Amino acid sequence: MTLFETEMQMDFRITITLGLAACGGTQSSPHKPITATPKPAVVEKPATEGPSLLLGWYCPESAAGRPGVEPVLARDPAWTNEEAVLERAISARRAKRFSVLGYQGQLSGILSVAGGATSGGARLAIGSYLGAEPCDIVDSLGNVRSTDEQCLHATQNCSLAVGLLEPAGGFDARPYEEDPEAAELAKSAACEIGQNLAVDVDGDGTAERFSLSEILAGRSPVELPLQDEGGRTCESSFASPIADAEDLVRVGVLDLDGDGRPEVVYRNASEFLVYGAPNSPARMELLGRAKLTSSPK
Repeated sequence: MTLFETEMQMDFRITITLGLAACGGTQSSPHKPITATPKPAVVEKPATEGPSLLLGWYCPESAAGRPGVEPVLARDPAWTNEEAVLERAISARRAKRFSVLGYQGQLSGILSVAGGATSGGARLAIGSYLGAEPCDIVDSLGNVRSTDEQCLHATQNCSLAVGLLEPAGGFDARPYEEDPEAAELAKSAACEIGQNLAVDVDGDGTAERFSLSEILAGRSPVELPLQDEGGRTCESSFASPIADAEDLVRVGVLDLDGDGRPEVVYRNASEFLVYGAPNSPARMELLGRAKLTSSPK
């Protein structure tokens, strides 16, 4: 082989090598294992839709012998029991009136908020009240016929009160002296069978069952579809004392967030629990928890 041929062959090899290197053909690199990127966990976000409202506990003599509502929980738009939020809702008159619900879910009366006050260590919304008391049984003309003794024993004539929250100022604010319409919320019913809560969450006519002990512990119970109550039944109602649990009263079943599924509100001594199923009708979730400052009884 001549010197010219040798140089040509070397140039050809260099050219091929460089070309393959540019394309990654002959370069070798350490093998890197392919790993799957884990999907981020699904985090349930707080509710951002539905009405902003204030949930309170109305008593006809809580404000030094006059009607008053103690704010318990606010949904604005997520549920909170922060004292500053509750106080501002009253002081800024974001809640201008409360719909006071009777023991059977009826609208008993309206408390128009004039301002806030402190009585017995509890901060209250006070104002003028028009209507019957929660345990009154009235006729079609609004006349009081009698008193529900079970209601008196369970609640001492107190009950849930719901006020819609509105802007405190700006172009969207209502004139200070003007009151909004009463809150209209879809009422429902539930019952307790032994150690289970039975409530029709999805509206299909069949009640879902959940562990009552899990609810009282503040956990999120899942549905018990195969639960056998041994032939026992119970009559659904808006509110009711719980026979097998001391100091526990169901004080309301109503759709507070406007999602078409009812929330269940319990009062356990001085503690309030609001349960709902915002993500699945097969699981009840603790939406709000708070304590009353004043004695509920």
